[in-house]
Amino acid sequence: MQQSMQRSRGGKGDAFCLGSGCKSERAASNYQQQTDFFEDYLKKLKEKTVEMDDKISGAEFRLVQNVQENGNLRSKVAQSPDKVLRALEEKKLAREEARNAERLAMHTLHEKTSLVEVFSKVGGS
Repeated sequence: MQQSMQRSRGGKGDAFCLGSGCKSERAASNYQQQTDFFEDYLKKLKEKTVEMDDKISGAEFRLVQNVQENGNLRSKVAQSPDKVLRALEEKKLAREEARNAERLAMHTLHEKTSLVEVFSKVGGS
C-alpha cells in the first residue's frame, strides 16, 4: 500500500494531504474562490443597478420637463384661427397706419421745403 503524499495548496500552512483528502481541500478552495468571485460580481451588479436607477430617474425627470415644455409650446402654437386672423388684421392695420404717417410726414416735409424755397426766392431777389 503506497499512498502518495501531496502538499496542500489551501494556503493554511504546510499540511500534508493523503490521497483523496487533497481533492476535497482543492474542491473547497475552488468553491471559496467561486463564491468570492460571485460575491464581487454581485456587488458590481448592485452598483451598476444603482447607477442605472439614477440615470433612469434623471431621464424621467427630463422627460417630464420636456412634456411640460412641449405642452406650453403647443398652447402657444395651437391658437384658434380667429385669434390668428385677428392678430394678422391688427398687424396689417398698424402697418397701414405707419405708412400713412410716413406719407403725411413726407407731404409735410415737401410743403415746408417748398415754403423755404419760396421765401428764399422772395427774400433773395
